[in-house]
Amino acid sequence: MPHKQTYAVLLFKEALEALGEAIKPFLRSGQFGDFIPCQSVDTNGPLCTLVVDTRSEGSTDMTVELQIPYPMIKLIVGSEVEGHAGFHHA
Repeated sequence: MPHKQTYAVLLFKEALEALGEAIKPFLRSGQFGDFIPCQSVDTNGPLCTLVVDTRSEGSTDMTVELQIPYPMIKLIVGSEVEGHAGFHHA
């Protein structure tokens, strides 16, 4: 059975500072710094659209769509290895 493609999106330090508390619930730590683990990344629009699995304050699993300006993005890494988004082990 083929593995699902996953992505890790790294933002510039200045972007993390500018987004502040709003981005923190979506960040995970990895070997190369904080990143956003994503189900999908769409680069075909005025903003980069990230589809992210997260958990609400009431501990309900949900999927959200984040739209981030391209200049904030440092790197996007994709992987088809199960439980592994580029450099992060789930």
